[in-house]
Amino acid sequence: MKKTRFFVLLLAAAFIFCFYASPGISATIRVPKDKATIQAAIKAASPGDTVLVADGSYSGPGNINLDFLGKSITVRSENGPGKCLINCQDEGRAFDFHSGESSHSILSGFTIKNGYDEKIGGGIYIHKKSNPTISNCVIRSCASGGNGGALAIYTDSYPTINDCIIENNDAVRRGGAIFVYYTGPSINRCIIRNNQTIGFIVDEETAEKEEVTLADGGGIYSYCEGYETFLKQNLTITNCLFYGNDAAGLGGAISLNHSPALIMNCTIADNQADEGGSGINIEYKEDIKIINSIINLNKGNDINFHLCSASAYISHSFLPYFISVRMTGENNSFKDPLFVNRYKHDYHLAANSPCIDFGTGEGAPADDLEGKSRSPKGIDVGAYEYGIFVNQPPVVTSFAADHTSGETPLQVHFTCKAGDKDGTITSYTIDFGDGSEESNTTGIFSNVYDTSGTFLTHCTVTDDRGAQDTSKTLPIRVVWSSQANQNPLVTSFTATPSTGEAPLDVSFTCEAEDVDGSVTGYTWNYGDGHQETGAMGKSRHIYEAAGVYTATCTVVDDEGGTSVSQPVQVTATGKTGYNVYFLHVASNNSWHTEICVVNTGSEPLSGTFQPYDNGGQPVSAAITVANLAPHGRRQIVVSREFENAGDIAYIVFTSDREETAGYIKFFSADNRSRVAVPAARESNHQELYLPHIASGDSWWTGISLVNTTRETKTVSLDFDNGSSKSITLGPGAHYAKTIRDILSGGLLGETPQIGDIHSATMHHCDGVLGLELFGRLDLPQLSGMLMKEETARVITFPHLANHVWWTGIVAFDPSAANSQLILHPYGNQGQVFDPITVFFNQGDNKYITIVNQEEIKDLPAETAWLSVEAEHPITGFELFGTLQGNQLAGYTAVNINKRSGIFPKLEKNGWTGIAFVNVGGEETSITLTAYDDAGTTVATAETLLAARAKTVRYARELFTTDISKATYIAFQSEKTDVVGFQLNGSSNKMMLDGLPGM
Repeated sequence: MKKTRFFVLLLAAAFIFCFYASPGISATIRVPKDKATIQAAIKAASPGDTVLVADGSYSGPGNINLDFLGKSITVRSENGPGKCLINCQDEGRAFDFHSGESSHSILSGFTIKNGYDEKIGGGIYIHKKSNPTISNCVIRSCASGGNGGALAIYTDSYPTINDCIIENNDAVRRGGAIFVYYTGPSINRCIIRNNQTIGFIVDEETAEKEEVTLADGGGIYSYCEGYETFLKQNLTITNCLFYGNDAAGLGGAISLNHSPALIMNCTIADNQADEGGSGINIEYKEDIKIINSIINLNKGNDINFHLCSASAYISHSFLPYFISVRMTGENNSFKDPLFVNRYKHDYHLAANSPCIDFGTGEGAPADDLEGKSRSPKGIDVGAYEYGIFVNQPPVVTSFAADHTSGETPLQVHFTCKAGDKDGTITSYTIDFGDGSEESNTTGIFSNVYDTSGTFLTHCTVTDDRGAQDTSKTLPIRVVWSSQANQNPLVTSFTATPSTGEAPLDVSFTCEAEDVDGSVTGYTWNYGDGHQETGAMGKSRHIYEAAGVYTATCTVVDDEGGTSVSQPVQVTATGKTGYNVYFLHVASNNSWHTEICVVNTGSEPLSGTFQPYDNGGQPVSAAITVANLAPHGRRQIVVSREFENAGDIAYIVFTSDREETAGYIKFFSADNRSRVAVPAARESNHQELYLPHIASGDSWWTGISLVNTTRETKTVSLDFDNGSSKSITLGPGAHYAKTIRDILSGGLLGETPQIGDIHSATMHHCDGVLGLELFGRLDLPQLSGMLMKEETARVITFPHLANHVWWTGIVAFDPSAANSQLILHPYGNQGQVFDPITVFFNQGDNKYITIVNQEEIKDLPAETAWLSVEAEHPITGFELFGTLQGNQLAGYTAVNINKRSGIFPKLEKNGWTGIAFVNVGGEETSITLTAYDDAGTTVATAETLLAARAKTVRYARELFTTDISKATYIAFQSEKTDVVGFQLNGSSNKMMLDGLPGM
């Protein structure tokens, strides 16, 4: 009896298993609704099921180091990668495929970041004959201590990777984004950007670098020696875009070592490699085909054939002018591919690009990187097809009536004709103007008008893709058969200009018709209390005061009938005078200048950028900014948007609102040095301080001054060694020299001893603004700041960098009244350490040090930031530099605490770091808003910061959603003042700039 019962239960269990395992029935398991973690949901899933992950950020056990367990299931986010994040927090990778998963094992719709593995595959590892499908994912900020910063694909695994963005990942050795080893994955419609192979390991204790070999393939590295015996398919890269990738070895974008590959319709530009092949490096094997691709405009040789046996078949591609003869193929071009805007990383083809229709259709993909169908009439070269899915709307070519006026009842026949260049017209719709309309496919209509009036008719045509065009309005004028007088009709009323600064001179034009007579008079109501009557349809009026005015025109016909126009609005603005100064412009063969303003207010603003020469005269046409949206941003590279850029000394932005902030940035043409300084505002200060002058054998210091007044100004530059120098500035004049040049010829007739000068104060500075720059003569290091009069008894140094960085602080006492300073150290979590007393060490008014435990006695190792207290007011600044000597940045440290502000620039070709210190005595919540240039909110986030605590992170890590489209960040602290600053570093690891929260 017991045995029989057991057998029945076993059959029931088998039936239940078969029912739920049937491929025709699938279930959806929701995270966290049904299962608390992603791994728990995967474990519960059966073949064919979907694990659906809700919006949010997932980390920790059960949400990282995830295993598909060999199941053919779909794991996807509910609303895409912009809303669902797997944050590995450097505690492991996101996914490990190692159980023979098939192409039906699908991963889709996640952002994966901060993955790390010390050997291989920082974000995802695919091995042991696993073939998953990965689509619509963003993999960023992952790292490997060995190979494959984002992904590693190992022996005999053939995954498919579609529609992914792989960015800002790094590997110490090979494959900054993807490492491929003895296999051939398929990579389609992906953007692979700003990844790198580092090529060295840094000892955290000694900060010494240990170089490694084979740091190849900043984007993709593939190795497959002896592939003929087993390889099932070659590496295939189709419709992909590579830019900003960097290899310490060979192959900035791609390195192929013994690896057969097909590269089809890819765009590879603006990558770099230290040892060759900034675009592609090819070693050993010739079974490589590159078709319909752009491999050009990379930094160095675009294609490198590393060893004598290496070659490739390349056809219908755009290549650098000089390329190795070890290339077969045909129909290649050496012309500039002409992108829409390479400098903004817009690699779509410009309308005049020679890449259009240049490619071959043989084997070409049916669609492009954006999923748009490629034209059957001619395949374009590169990842993007030009305009194929930009539907050309239809065009109404004529709209006519057999009668346009008459007596009631009036029958009118209409004919509407139209054409469509890339399709067909599917419908014609006419509005008869009497409240009725009709549609057909012929464009021929008829209507009977039974009442008098003027009926405004028009025809709308629609094409086979839904685009429309509407004809001009055709008036039909109908009168009663008794011939009663018909009122005139105002057909047009315009004001030119309709906006401007008062007094505003406006010309008005009023056009009118009378179907049964003539127009005899015009009455103009200007909306400001003035009215005028005349016989002509033109008038002129001056608005003396600022305001918004509504103007109308009334016309009268020969029988006394009248008609009033539609109103027009005239806006006369008040006098503007809110000026922001960009105090120095360097635009020549060696340097470029970028300037930017941000509308920090809640109302639109308008203004102009006006450039001036050294004598204060306008040197180029102004650039007008009309209606810059609230939170909008306008960035300009001077040499690209102004004529005569080399003659520009400084630029003034004059706007109708005060709520603006901005910066000026200088960067060298060789992309080795740059510095950013806040824009300046007019001030009535009497003194300006130079807290640091470095002008010896290794360093130089320069100043730039602008006289904002229309009077001649003479300022006195008094140095800390007791010497002085006078500088005279004419009205609106600009002055820029190094300290050494200012002192050339000697002080008081003697040769200047530059090494004896450490700081200076400038007197009689009312109406004069200035900045100072300092840099190395032997290394590409550059920094600087505005010259200010501001001082305080307590100043804040919000960040102490270490490891491969040094931090310098400077405190300057203009009055030389202090003998000592008190340093107050704090920890990251707000820990308060014992204060330390230090003494001025350069003369009697300047303290300067490199902050570490050796330089400041008894400074705790856990110190994260400092405040410096003095008995009398001081000023100062902070500097950061790399031990390698290739980067330097700084910002002022006085009065930078605030409740709200902005970080005005997010680096698009490198990284942006942001730090906050809560200088208050209670916890505060900081609201962050990422905006684009149009003022549109891209993302928001909140950060809690304990009293006196500090946080420092990459900007992208402050948000749970993608901020790649944002250009700057605003912040608002709920309860206390905070001190914030930003650092922007370039992807080539050479340039750095810093700005305080503005």
